[in-house]
Amino acid sequence: MIAMGIVVAFAHAVCWSVTSILLRHLSQRLDPFVLNGLRALLGAAVLVVWFLAAGAPGASTFTPTRILLIVAAIVVGGLVGDTCSVIALRLVGVARTVPVTCSFPIFTMLFAFLLLGEAPPLLAAVGALLVVAAGAVLSLPERRPGALAKPRPTTAHGGVPDVARRQRRIGLLLATITAVVWGLEVILTAKAAEGMTTLAVNAVRVPIAALLSLSVALRRPGALDAAERVLRDRRTMWLLILGGLLGWVVVGTLYVESIKLAGATFTAIIGATAPLYAAPLSALLLREPPSAMTLAGTLLAVAGVILVLAAG
Repeated sequence: MIAMGIVVAFAHAVCWSVTSILLRHLSQRLDPFVLNGLRALLGAAVLVVWFLAAGAPGASTFTPTRILLIVAAIVVGGLVGDTCSVIALRLVGVARTVPVTCSFPIFTMLFAFLLLGEAPPLLAAVGALLVVAAGAVLSLPERRPGALAKPRPTTAHGGVPDVARRQRRIGLLLATITAVVWGLEVILTAKAAEGMTTLAVNAVRVPIAALLSLSVALRRPGALDAAERVLRDRRTMWLLILGGLLGWVVVGTLYVESIKLAGATFTAIIGATAPLYAAPLSALLLREPPSAMTLAGTLLAVAGVILVLAAG
């Protein structure tokens, strides 16, 4: 069962990489919050219809506790985690934020041990560290030959300004909070999914995510105008539909199924390898040549994955 779960987790990571590339293209045309809200709404509609058409399998397993866990997972990971990540990216940039947020599998292992009693195998723990290191390497900017580094802001005495220092501390704190709550989200989802079908979990999980996303999106200035532009642009509309189906229906289904089959720890570790697949896919689809840092990060991730497979 764990072996099949690892295969599903790999499929989840690859599909998420494709979704990320698609979202990168769509985010140039739409406000990110509006984009996420519309995507989640499309995914929720499909999953609810699928759930009802299939005869509502697992509907009898809905309990207030399980629904509360699902809501908590979405709020913790999707609302708190994603918001902290966005703010951290703005405050301290990708190079400092991503290495910290990519450490979420470590917190997943910690919460899995404390809350679920899952002690990770030694090889899986070492593999997780390599995957986290790969995320850090993949986030490093590629320095072009002859390019000059941007000067750091300094005071008259050559020190770092208090504002910049405070901004860095806040940004790193938010990135750490992101890693913690993303790790907790996997555990909450795993706990809620016990005894439930994957379709039943997502029939609750995705509509809740859609409601939260739309509540934020509608507060954004020009949100309705953006939605109207999508409906007028046929190409953008089809890309948005594809992003909703792939991101929430396919990826969401694989995510929950991998948690049920392989457990929270293996799902988090393998899910963190998504940047590994984004590099070759970007080169193939967007014609972005891989950098030296990309190749180094890929090698680290591959080594980590091999250890995880050996542990499984």
